[in-house]
Amino acid sequence: MKLIETAADTYQNYKSNISLKAAFDISQKSSSRFELDWDMALENYRNSNRHTIQENTWERKHLPVIKAIFFYVKRSKARPQNGERLWDKVSNEYQHGKNLEKRGWAKGTTMRRHMRLAFNRFLNWCVEREDFPSYWRPPVFNKAEEEVTTEKRVGYPLTDS
Repeated sequence: MKLIETAADTYQNYKSNISLKAAFDISQKSSSRFELDWDMALENYRNSNRHTIQENTWERKHLPVIKAIFFYVKRSKARPQNGERLWDKVSNEYQHGKNLEKRGWAKGTTMRRHMRLAFNRFLNWCVEREDFPSYWRPPVFNKAEEEVTTEKRVGYPLTDS
């Protein structure tokens, strides 16, 4: 019954310029029981980018980020409800992660920049091409906060001996 009321409101809000089917589709997507098909979105995203993203780049820079996204969106508890909260979870895990695969993605590094670009590209694809709700758009980043730094990091160089 609630779905019918929501669809009727949607139809009236569009001033009858859309079909009833479109009004029901919009209402279902905005309802809390609407499930997003992340797996299909990933498959479509990869298929559309096969020629622009090489396999090596895909495996090193895109896939780890997408795996982290899937880890959080497929959880039953404490699942992020929008793109900004999802970024907070993913970036914090990679910044403070104990897993060796996730080291080196601290703020100011080139790898973090690549991670952010892959994150943005996938979520924008989901919203623009897979009809995900707009609240899944990635957050707008503060350029100063996410900029790659050029200052030297402390390290231990190899010696000739």
